[in-house]
Amino acid sequence: MKYINHKIIGLVMICVAIMACTDEYDCNLQVEKPEEVANSEYLASFDLLKSYINRSTDSPFKFTANMSSTDFLKKDIGYSIILNNFDGIDVGKSFSTVNLLKEDGSYDFGEMQLVADAAQEANVILYGGTLCSNQGQPATYYNKLIEPIIIPFTPEKGKTVICDFENDELGTVYGMTGGSQAVVEIDPDGKSGKVLHIGTDDDKAVYSHPKFNVKLPEGRKLGDYVNLTIDMRIVNNDGLWGAGMRVFINGQEFDIGTNAQGLGCNSNTWNRGAIIRFDSDKAPGFIMPESLKNLTEFELSVGSASGGAQYFLDNIVMNYEVAAKGVTRIDFEKDELGQSYPMTNGNQAIVENDPEGSGKVLHIGTAAQPSSFSYPKFNIKLQAGRTLGDYTGLSLDMFLIDGKGGWGSGMRVVINGEEFNCGQGPFGFGCEANKWGREKIYITFLKEGEASGGGKIAIPDSMRGLTEIELAVGSGSGEWHAYIDNINLHWKADDTIIEKTPEE
Repeated sequence: MKYINHKIIGLVMICVAIMACTDEYDCNLQVEKPEEVANSEYLASFDLLKSYINRSTDSPFKFTANMSSTDFLKKDIGYSIILNNFDGIDVGKSFSTVNLLKEDGSYDFGEMQLVADAAQEANVILYGGTLCSNQGQPATYYNKLIEPIIIPFTPEKGKTVICDFENDELGTVYGMTGGSQAVVEIDPDGKSGKVLHIGTDDDKAVYSHPKFNVKLPEGRKLGDYVNLTIDMRIVNNDGLWGAGMRVFINGQEFDIGTNAQGLGCNSNTWNRGAIIRFDSDKAPGFIMPESLKNLTEFELSVGSASGGAQYFLDNIVMNYEVAAKGVTRIDFEKDELGQSYPMTNGNQAIVENDPEGSGKVLHIGTAAQPSSFSYPKFNIKLQAGRTLGDYTGLSLDMFLIDGKGGWGSGMRVVINGEEFNCGQGPFGFGCEANKWGREKIYITFLKEGEASGGGKIAIPDSMRGLTEIELAVGSGSGEWHAYIDNINLHWKADDTIIEKTPEE
């Protein structure tokens, strides 16, 4: 036992000795607090915000903060801050008209009700912005409500049958642009009566097409027509592909941009009512040149441009679409010989007999004193129910005496004293010296903002509602000497526009 006690005493002495050798260490490490903790401690040093407001019990003052309805409904830390520090919240921008209006024109107040219920539950005053405001409005929706009603103009439509061959004798031969033949026969399918057979097994049409002499009905011209329709039946594959379908008018060739197959044809079956457009550069069609639009009689050819074509044609029809249109005309026939018209800048305009015998015309200037930038004036009352905005252009016939005024600086139109230059003289319209330029000069009327020149002028919006005007027209030249006749203002019906009233 004495031995064990000595051991214990020894161990204790060793531990004391070791501890006695340890240096003294005073730890004073400075650690920076996280920013979030520091901010929290800083805010915690303040009392609730409402406690800093001095107000009497009957004070109307309310301490509020702006918060979106979405954040308030989350009921997270922002919600807690509002409840503890503020009397109310303003969610005005959350419920602007543009945010509440649905696509069908009705309003969605669902979220507004949720916020109101949550605010009432939390005993928080709710502010929602102004009831009526010019801010946050759904402009697109409102603009649709006040858009005018547009009633599209419906053009007059009709058709002219060029050939259906029913009145022809069997065996009647039509001319071809080249070789082979075009003969009236019975439909090989026995369904549509008489048809035209182009080419044969032994004598196929080699880039040759049947010709038809066309005389349009009274009052119609080629420019009124929008398309040509044909029934076509390709024999076997003769002409199904080739170089494409062609249309000829008075020998002028037009490629419609596709072959017979692209037009809808197949071997030995009828393709009924295939359409070839006159107003499109996309297949199947072409753009009718202006030079052909006034034709009332012409030679028409249509068919497959192939080195070996054989096919049947039937029911060749041209379809027209014509807008209601007319003219307001000045032609001097009812004037007395010698009657004078005023000029915009001096000189003279006298009614005389046309030296070529067409009736009465207006003589501008003299050989000794041509007109210098001066034009005859006319007081015009426009067509009943029409305004200047309905008019699409002005035309006139002109006989340039010795070519005087043929070039100049462009034809002028003066409306109520305001002068417009179309940028193109009489020669530019196709007039010639000492010869009547009938239907040569046509000055197109554009809308304000559209590019004028090249035979066009832009009519200001302020003039489009006029029903009576003072009109002057002539060549912008320092020496214009001419006869003029048949001054026509052309109008065309357009869409009917009904403006909304303030009540609507």
